Amino acid sequence: CGLVALAMASQEYTKPVSVSQLLAEARVRGFTQHGEVYSVDFMGTLAAEHLPDHRPEILVDLQACPDTLTCALNHGAMVLIPYDSDFNHAPCLKRGHKAHWALLVGLISS
Repeated sequence: CGLVALAMASQEYTKPVSVSQLLAEARVRGFTQHGEVYSVDFMGTLAAEHLPDHRPEILVDLQACPDTLTCALNHGAMVLIPYDSDFNHAPCLKRGHKAHWALLVGLISS
């Protein structure tokens, strides 16, 4: 689902990339066998190449800088974020055993 999220993000640019193109490239580079991409670094590499107008920034600990995500989204950034998915698809902590990727494109604030 990381490749799908990245392909979705690329639709905002002049040269969008398809999931099949990303999958082929990720396989050649040894990033995946069946489409799963667990490494943030690998996703960052693919994003840097296919979203050339925007240099990806990898944040390791959002708890250390909680305003960074909010600020980025408020300024129109798209954010690829890895998470574990619980039985009801809500985010949870499963040590990467239920890994998924989300494409965040905005936020709702009250």
